[in-house]
Amino acid sequence: MHTLLIRIGQILERRASTHAAMIVGLSYSEVCILHALNEAGERGLARGELADQVHLTPSAVSRALKPLEKLGFTQDVRDTRDARNSRAVLTAPGVERLGQALSALEELWHTMDFSGFGLNADQLGQVLDFLAAPRPRIFGARPLWTVPSPGTSIRGRTLPPRP
Repeated sequence: MHTLLIRIGQILERRASTHAAMIVGLSYSEVCILHALNEAGERGLARGELADQVHLTPSAVSRALKPLEKLGFTQDVRDTRDARNSRAVLTAPGVERLGQALSALEELWHTMDFSGFGLNADQLGQVLDFLAAPRPRIFGARPLWTVPSPGTSIRGRTLPPRP
């Protein structure tokens, strides 16, 4: 089952990346980076924070940000107190390109044929929302090991009472 989910994710990401690249010249990962920066607002995000949000490594985020910065879609803002700390911020051209990319992905979503699943696009969206929602923990944290109580049978032997 888990390999099926991984495969579905890979196929959808490849289709989205190809479509976004054809329409607006961005990969799906770049669109995700721009989207995360847009959500962060004027404050921007540090590389590590951005990596956590887009599920990439910090080095992959740094590699992806370089061309985005050259194109003028993002800007690197250094901390005035510590030059080692910097934040990536979305620029106005980045906001515009993100809007184009999201429109292209919306178009892709509506052109995908989900009839084989027996679901229309709205129903599939509900399934995706359900899968993405945080899940409550049914069971509390379990210790790695527990001490059996007296009278418990282990391998045919009953534990004696504790002294």
